[in-house]
Amino acid sequence: AAVEGAPALALGTIVGSNPANILLVLGVAGAMHPVARSSAGMRREAPIMLLATLAFAAIALSRHIARWQGFLLIACLAAYVAAIYAMERHDRKAIQERADEVSELRRRRHPLHVNVLILGGAIAALFAGSEILVDGATQFARILGVPQAVIGATIVAIGQEIQQMLAVQ
Repeated sequence: AAVEGAPALALGTIVGSNPANILLVLGVAGAMHPVARSSAGMRREAPIMLLATLAFAAIALSRHIARWQGFLLIACLAAYVAAIYAMERHDRKAIQERADEVSELRRRRHPLHVNVLILGGAIAALFAGSEILVDGATQFARILGVPQAVIGATIVAIGQEIQQMLAVQ
């Protein structure tokens, strides 16, 4: 969206995806099956999510996100992923879960050329779909006179969360 000249739509999507993740995804999961509050993952993830939200809010207060701030956020994400990876490498339960997943994937293995075609098709669909989403949301905002940030924070963010939930199933 930012590359297409709709930075407010991109910013609104970012702002809207956090509450959509928490309220929609966690709400649907909780409606299907109780979610344990004391799980190690939740205790680990909640403070990080809060910290990331506060960091973004602090940066957003300046009304301008500088390039160095963007790189800083990306570096924080990379550090977070590296830390999670390091923790999961030594967790016996996580190791067993990964081994089970690998066994399942090996059982359903496709030839390399099929995987390459699936990956190429998925990437093409992702780019085409994101183009349609940004164009549609931008036009929708213009027609209704709604700021792009509002459209991004609501329709686009919730749509992305629903799409992710469907992809997981």
